[in-house]
Amino acid sequence: MDVSVARTSLVVPAKPIREHWLPLSNLDRVVMPTYVRVLLVYGISGAEKRSYAEVLQTLKYSLARVLVDFYPMAGRLGVQDDGLVNLHCNGAGAIFSEACANQPLNNVELASHMSALSGMDVADIGPGPLYVPSREMQIPALVIQVTHFACENVVVAVNWHHTVADIYSGCHFLKSWAELASGRTQPSLRPVHSRHLVQPRDELDITLAERWARLARVARAATERAEDPPAVLRAFDLSYERAVELQQKIDRDRDREGRGSGVEVSLNLAVAAADSSILAQLWRLLAKARRAEEPDDADNASRLFMFVEGRSFLNLPAGFFGNVVGCACARSTEEHLMGGTLASVAQLIQSALAEISCAEFFQSLIDWVEAQRLSSARHEQGLSLEHYVAATLWTFAPLYGLDFGWGKPSFALTNPAPRRLFDGLVILPGPHHEANKTALIQIRASCLNRLKDDPEFLTLCSPVRFLQPEPQSQSSL
Repeated sequence: MDVSVARTSLVVPAKPIREHWLPLSNLDRVVMPTYVRVLLVYGISGAEKRSYAEVLQTLKYSLARVLVDFYPMAGRLGVQDDGLVNLHCNGAGAIFSEACANQPLNNVELASHMSALSGMDVADIGPGPLYVPSREMQIPALVIQVTHFACENVVVAVNWHHTVADIYSGCHFLKSWAELASGRTQPSLRPVHSRHLVQPRDELDITLAERWARLARVARAATERAEDPPAVLRAFDLSYERAVELQQKIDRDRDREGRGSGVEVSLNLAVAAADSSILAQLWRLLAKARRAEEPDDADNASRLFMFVEGRSFLNLPAGFFGNVVGCACARSTEEHLMGGTLASVAQLIQSALAEISCAEFFQSLIDWVEAQRLSSARHEQGLSLEHYVAATLWTFAPLYGLDFGWGKPSFALTNPAPRRLFDGLVILPGPHHEANKTALIQIRASCLNRLKDDPEFLTLCSPVRFLQPEPQSQSSL
């Protein structure tokens, strides 16, 4: 796909920002130092018709305004004299690129062309997927590109550095930006930048987090080789009806085995039953495709890493801006995943989530990072995993409610950083029905081809059907 960038500029806060360094919390330092990437597709030729120039003007003007409250997004990650990475709140601004593509969007496989649409190449901060600042180079917190297609669709790509904000805070920023673009004078929820609220205890207790760290360590050294095939990323529609059927099958399996779920997990913070059944089925199908790739591999251990949001566990204010994420790890073998019941796989997932869904785990994780005295760069070296699955749930994210003044998006995707050493799985809200979902799968091309030939996979997933934006305006958030 040929994308031409016409202009790149810096959008700075509409009001001056007091320059200062904002110390990162220990939960900021434990996340992967990469960018969280979102693509939003809009039609601008409906009832509330906008020209591309008007779209750009609205986006840039409202972005400058929202950066006054969300000033960390206008800053830079840098290295201070003590060698630690912190956030330089200097008002340097978000990188904002304006681009065009001389083709209709419905001819584009969005999931495989996110790099050209993201704006990350134009930002010129390195190939990634890890972006760690040095004394010589600071890293921008926010990179944006708006691409105009020949069919009068616009793709708004937003990339924020994970060290600055997790998914919850990133979506808080996006919602607030859309609110100001749609006419509000201030965000409905103001951000709270008190990262000092996430503090280690005077007497460190790392017991729970150390147990998690042992689970997360790899059994053998995993090195990324140049000859390893890169992963490919594809999007699929997830059938709500099939997810319900999977959950019913899990319930029947549990009845036959004479036990209930055995685990109660807060649904607003972990995984609802339908999502748990989807994760269980996709985990076993990924293991099946991977096993066919390497049938003689003696190491058949499989682990599913899932990320849990923990603000309420730590009693943080609703607008707390930063990272409050823990990582659950479900363990199994490929033989069990393929040969055991779906209920047993779902049980592994819920048990792993239950282990970290508590205040004690998150406080222990804060203490553990303090004990390790880790920077994000050093910590990342311990999280390169081979043949495991990293699953991220965006099902709570209000992506399809982000109205900047010309209607809600017709399609939304995230762009997980491309990595060779483990498979990626992202579950998003779907565009076609509020109960349907979208799955982003990142895996070797050969494994992906096996997946797409698997009848079990085809009953759950189908290729994404791109929807042209509706011609009428829709209400704002």
